Amino acid sequence: MKTYWDNKFSEIVNIVSLPDPVLINAYKAGYIYTHIVKDAYNLNVGENGYDRVWDHDSIGIIITLFTLGDFSNARTLLDHIAAVTQYDDAKYKYSWPYAFYLLKTDDVNFVASRFDSLKKYAHTIANDRTGPDGIIKMTNDIDSNGYWTVDNWSAMMGLLAYKYVCQRLGEKEELSWAENEYNDLLRCVDDKLTETITANNLNYIPVSMVQSNDKNRCRLPKDANWAAQFLFGRWAWDGYLFNGGQYGVNLTMIDDTYDYGFGRLEGLLPPHDFGGYPHGFYCSCYNAGYGSAALRGERYRSEGIYAYKMMIESAMTGPFSWWEGILNPKNTSWEGVHPKYGNGASPHMWGQSVCTKVLIDSLIAEKIDGKVIIGRGIPEEWIGNSQVIELNNYSISGNRRMGVRIQGYPDRVVITFTGDSPVNEILIDLPVFLTRLKGATTGNVDFQSGRVTVSPDTKSVTVYLASM
Repeated sequence: MKTYWDNKFSEIVNIVSLPDPVLINAYKAGYIYTHIVKDAYNLNVGENGYDRVWDHDSIGIIITLFTLGDFSNARTLLDHIAAVTQYDDAKYKYSWPYAFYLLKTDDVNFVASRFDSLKKYAHTIANDRTGPDGIIKMTNDIDSNGYWTVDNWSAMMGLLAYKYVCQRLGEKEELSWAENEYNDLLRCVDDKLTETITANNLNYIPVSMVQSNDKNRCRLPKDANWAAQFLFGRWAWDGYLFNGGQYGVNLTMIDDTYDYGFGRLEGLLPPHDFGGYPHGFYCSCYNAGYGSAALRGERYRSEGIYAYKMMIESAMTGPFSWWEGILNPKNTSWEGVHPKYGNGASPHMWGQSVCTKVLIDSLIAEKIDGKVIIGRGIPEEWIGNSQVIELNNYSISGNRRMGVRIQGYPDRVVITFTGDSPVNEILIDLPVFLTRLKGATTGNVDFQSGRVTVSPDTKSVTVYLASM
């Protein structure tokens, strides 16, 4: 059995070293659980309680498998997405895993053979824009009825993915349609959210497009849906990776919304805990995933990693296993802090997948133009004591694999690249650069954005840090 899993791990991104190695164990356990829980080609969510496929769950699991570079049975898994029969947001994001697969593998013929389905589901977005002032209709996508922000973000993400597919396939008419639809929806979403925020004097992005959070299920601070769009909407971070135009309150109030949500939870839950749901308000299996949008902001860029560590330290009910809704901790014979119980499923593979994805994205991520982003979510305390962050075999466009090694010292960070070179520039984006960037041995240094950009053939760069 060890040989079997070692062989499986040899095919995906290998996290060699992190200053907090327990995250590597969580990552590996999540990957193993995913393959144990699935039934043949059906990406079931769990064994106990959720032993079946949900469409938006399976989309998230597939995206994580592709992020890791696991393309085994990729075509079959894509064809097993149970779109349209369940959640509306899955229809909107249906094109995303196909677009992501196309980016990484260049399997143009397969994606072209599924274009009719991709077109069908992309156009449901236009058909469903029957909400006030051109936004998405009322849905039950967060298990309550409302005009949810998460649906509009999901629709924008889906249009960006569909646009990429159309571009790669040479579908010029549909490409133009997707671009126009995206731009119009973004304008309507920004206008409506701005109206709601202004009318209610809000300092956050509301979970509903048309009302403040105290008018719906998020009046309860522990209801993690206050951050629903930050994870399930995907637009803030993954839309950025798909080079979508982004502006307005959706973007400028990301950090403010984290301030708001955590401010309400202070004293009620541990730091970096987003809350849960009525079947377990203490925490959830998605907790780290809610930090995804923080990668697009500034002040909370390491939140995904911090929230993952919180889950490991205070929310496990089994070895690297979490319920969907988690109840309060209790004293047990198991060393550490552990919840009394939970509901949904444990392990919960959609939850596990989003935690894995935000961990990897915090270390390395690729945009659709082939630019590779390094270290955007790396905690500042991981830099400075000769600690090593290293991974290899990360899948990049055109069936390539690359790696990176980052070692930080008090006055400098040494970054080394291994494996294949990407097709475009490398953007080194460590949060520590925001306040301490001093210079670099090669590349372009942007002090304002805290970024060092190097050419794709660069093998090593030393970035110098100002004194603290």
